[in-house]
Amino acid sequence: MLDAALLDDLAGRVGQRWLATDPADTANHAHDWWPRLLMRRRAGEDLPVPDAVVTPGTRGELVEVVRWCDANDVAIVPFGAGTGVCGGAAPVAGAVTVDLKRLNAIGELDEVSGTIVVEPGVIAQTLEDHLAHRGWTLGHFPSSIHCSTMGGFLAIRSAGQASSFYGKLEDMVVALDVVLADGSLFSTRPVPQSAAGPDLTRLFLGGEGTTGIVAGATLRVWPAPAVAVDRGFLVPDVRTGLDAIRAVMRTGLRPTIVRLYDETDTALVFGGQGLEVPQGCLVIIGCEGDEDVAGFTAGVVRRILGEHGAEDLGPEPGANWRAHRHNMSYRFAEYMKPGGTFGDALMLDTMEVAGTWAVLPGLYDDVRAALSEHADLVLAHFSHVYPEGGSIYFTLGAVNDGDEARALDRYDAAWDAGQRAALAAGGTTSHHHGIGLLRAPYLREELGEVGFDVLRRVKDALDPKGLLNPGKLGLGGGGADGA
Repeated sequence: MLDAALLDDLAGRVGQRWLATDPADTANHAHDWWPRLLMRRRAGEDLPVPDAVVTPGTRGELVEVVRWCDANDVAIVPFGAGTGVCGGAAPVAGAVTVDLKRLNAIGELDEVSGTIVVEPGVIAQTLEDHLAHRGWTLGHFPSSIHCSTMGGFLAIRSAGQASSFYGKLEDMVVALDVVLADGSLFSTRPVPQSAAGPDLTRLFLGGEGTTGIVAGATLRVWPAPAVAVDRGFLVPDVRTGLDAIRAVMRTGLRPTIVRLYDETDTALVFGGQGLEVPQGCLVIIGCEGDEDVAGFTAGVVRRILGEHGAEDLGPEPGANWRAHRHNMSYRFAEYMKPGGTFGDALMLDTMEVAGTWAVLPGLYDDVRAALSEHADLVLAHFSHVYPEGGSIYFTLGAVNDGDEARALDRYDAAWDAGQRAALAAGGTTSHHHGIGLLRAPYLREELGEVGFDVLRRVKDALDPKGLLNPGKLGLGGGGADGA
């Protein structure tokens, strides 16, 4: 435990009001939304808590806090809104959690360059509302947009529902400001592209606070689209849907929304609306932009889907999806709480993997089969596609009749089987949720021994004391179970 004198010294950097050691405050920072930690807490286990929670209000205060931690050899765990799902914000013994929510300034919109500067504590929906009032959009629409921060998204290389057009958040970064482990501030130059040596920004995007703490970012923004043309289609099976979507992407046109649901997920979508469940797989494609551009793209989409035997369902499925696009994020808490909708000890999670078009069908089959060995229900949709491939978003659940130990065992077995199946099929273990503690055991295999050694060397060079978010990405300290 940190002694009182040290804590008083730390409080002097930010003000006593912004240093918390009360158990209620530290308990609120004991976990993010990694289901395994929620399941352990639900079972009555006391989770590790940070020794203190410090909430800097300026970039200068953040620098001072990091310098204090470096001088006193205290581990630092960055914390945004706590909505990550891989344990990336879980504390370690003796750590200080640095809550970044007060660093929530939105800078001036540069309408000439199409950029905006944000601090890490900005809630994504707040930024989108700010831009919308000015006729712009970031184009980043994850399901957790109302309750997650930009810093957290940058830390894990987040993807939004419109990533097929706008890209993942990492593709929107024009420049980055990062506080390093010794408290020095590193900034990249805001330029569209550069060949001035290696791209150092990439050392920190996806680093989950293990190589530095994001203090700000310059992001690319777009004029808000004038229209959105959403349409649903029904294809016979997953492979036909993938072939059709690949053909669309090969035209060079970029629909904004592309979603292909497997048979089980299709049944859930239609059944949830009280509609007759059709045979086949639902496809939803949305085209946005100026009216002529969106209309032209939608026309090409309809032609190509028709050539692949798709049934045109009209605009209703797209309108329904857009109206309920964020619902699952809010239902999760209801499902997972004790005595929730599906009873006690529910196991529920999502696993997003990705691969090239060549491996995507086999990746879907193999991961689905692996998860099904340990879960009662497995469904999937493909919701982020690119010219060379796409992502599969699996949902897995199991009812355990109140047996929390069984729920944890099934959870661990499902994740191990699913991740190993993804690697064996030639995919990546994570498309946009990051690594944290959950996927750390598989990162070495994904990167290879040489690749993981490169990552470890980068970590050692930038954080020689191992103080930055220990244990995440499998780098230094911390347990794989979040303890």
